[in-house]
Amino acid sequence: TLTAPGQTLFSNATITIVQGKRYGILGPNGMGKTTILRHIAARDLPVPLNWDVILVEQEAKASNRSAVEEVLAADLKTVELLEREEKLLAQLEETVLVEQE
Repeated sequence: TLTAPGQTLFSNATITIVQGKRYGILGPNGMGKTTILRHIAARDLPVPLNWDVILVEQEAKASNRSAVEEVLAADLKTVELLEREEKLLAQLEETVLVEQE
């Protein structure tokens, strides 16, 4: 059973999502489309661990980022790892420069 405040969205239901396929969720406003996507992104529903699940909110603030950059920015783990990589590469470069002196 999947619920949202004040309503049951799904009761005794199953869903099968196949990797490599594209899906659309259609329905009137306020019927739980975003809620189910949030549950999938939070892995409240069974999702294979080797699948990346990234939820980009409906309303994105205006920015100069490309669509790909916007999606990556929504994935906090990837952002953190990219920042860490940048710092480590800078440290490595500094070390190499010092050793060359």
